[in-house]
Amino acid sequence: MEETIWMIFGILAMLIALGIIGPLIYNQSTSFSQEKIDFQVKQILKQANFLCNTGPGNSFTIPITMYYNTTLYTNEDRVCISGNDKISCQISKCEFEPYNFTFSNDLAKRLNSLEYQCSMEVIYKGSISLNCEG
Repeated sequence: MEETIWMIFGILAMLIALGIIGPLIYNQSTSFSQEKIDFQVKQILKQANFLCNTGPGNSFTIPITMYYNTTLYTNEDRVCISGNDKISCQISKCEFEPYNFTFSNDLAKRLNSLEYQCSMEVIYKGSISLNCEG
């Protein structure tokens, strides 16, 4: 009888531990980190710097993963992604047209992340427009 009680307590303790640790592991794998947003910004900057040396009308599309409650924006020669008190900005060789995109609707909350296609186009020599669609 005593062994059965200890076995039941052991199983309960294991289930409680999994209930506490499981969600922590899941949240860590699905949430964004500073490294992820740094990588996204560097990818945009890399393509923008390439386009900066080309003529008007040239464009390029790059996939970007946006995470819930993050904002992608451009300001003069900077491209930035911010969210959850984390910000990542990079300075480009050319100017960006003002752009602001926030991923925070109901769909974003349910999915946590979604891939968007961000297109960059040279408006005139040294100026790039950015637009993301998902």
